[in-house]
Amino acid sequence: MRYPLIVFFLSCQILLGQNSRPYIQISLEQGLPQSQVMSLYQDSKGFMWIGTKGGLCRYDGKNSKNYGKKEGLVNLIP
Repeated sequence: MRYPLIVFFLSCQILLGQNSRPYIQISLEQGLPQSQVMSLYQDSKGFMWIGTKGGLCRYDGKNSKNYGKKEGLVNLIP
């Protein structure tokens, strides 16, 4: 009786593991300033910094803050 329960548990874990998404997708709808990503960096506080051709984006997992020419970035790729 013990072995069928273990097999059932392991098969459920395998099936659920294949359907889980180990990543999230960030796009213009989530606040990315431009769609062409040039660089990524995660700082010690967990913020994701995303460098695009349209500016820099700081993403905390829920909210984004963009930095561009208005905030003083001068070397944006045209």
